[in-house]
Amino acid sequence: IIIIKRMKNTVYFPFIPSFISPLMLLSNPLRLTEGNRRTLLRNNVHFSVSMADKEMIQEKIGEALGLEMAAQKAVEELDSRGLLEEQHKKKVSKMKGEAGKQEEEMQILVEDLVGSEGFEKENIDEKAEETVEKASKIMETYLGEEPDTQEALEFLCLAEGGEVTHYEVLVSV
Repeated sequence: IIIIKRMKNTVYFPFIPSFISPLMLLSNPLRLTEGNRRTLLRNNVHFSVSMADKEMIQEKIGEALGLEMAAQKAVEELDSRGLLEEQHKKKVSKMKGEAGKQEEEMQILVEDLVGSEGFEKENIDEKAEETVEKASKIMETYLGEEPDTQEALEFLCLAEGGEVTHYEVLVSV
């Protein structure tokens, strides 16, 4: 577990060991608890930032938001292609729901930052859409011509790890 201390808060970020199988990850998704990401971001972004820092933070927030959107899209696409077995659908559906909640929380954060810090919503939304497109291309490349259930689950696990990493980067800036 990676522990980061900032502004009187201790934040725990899960570390994904290489020996964890996709099914283990699906049975215990590595998500911060509901609301923690927004609180975490608010506690670390409320100070005055330079223009260069503001642009970088907007970009990273856009990427994190885009990954939440892409996770939902990936689950829908993998399910529509018949790559998710019944035994996995409930867990994957839960992951999709959590991503939707996180997207809503991120949108609230963006609105707060637009009003309080002068962030530009258009820049954040543009980066989010760009990230969704990139994630879709990565998924298509990863799955290849004839994907199977195992590859679909592996991709979702990789995507989940990417989300966690983006939040760690966002906190560090």
